[in-house]
Amino acid sequence: MVFQNKINLNPSQGWNGDFASVNSRVSLLSKDGTFQVGETSITAGSFVWIDEQQSLVSNQGTGSPVGFVGRELTETSMDGMRQNNTIFPPVAMVTIFSKGEFLIILPETIDAIKQGDPVFVTTETGKIVASSNKSSVTTNYKYAENTKGGDLVKISAWI
Repeated sequence: MVFQNKINLNPSQGWNGDFASVNSRVSLLSKDGTFQVGETSITAGSFVWIDEQQSLVSNQGTGSPVGFVGRELTETSMDGMRQNNTIFPPVAMVTIFSKGEFLIILPETIDAIKQGDPVFVTTETGKIVASSNKSSVTTNYKYAENTKGGDLVKISAWI
């Protein structure tokens, strides 16, 4: 059993990978109806590439990523249902979103971000990075508000 170990003064805005709004979301269709995590675990709140032949999802790839992994429960085994778990283990089913609005935590190393700036990710891990990173690629998402590194920020594929 899990016991409360923290008290916030204000309600939490959300977690990394959560939906930021109730606006429309577009999920990708796979050839057999589901996407599964490949050989390496992936994290909610990251961008992914897909092996179309096998419908396997990975945090590594070339070119722009095809989608975003939201933090939603698709795992049915009890092992994957630990408190605050945002990691999808190999062969877990995941939903990949090509459009939507989500919350992400910016790395501390990123300077100020302006609303409308494009979201850059690394092709090595699918995580958010600064545009100056040597392995960065742009996504079809943009920042929906002004912010700085370390903050929880909204991103949107609709703006």
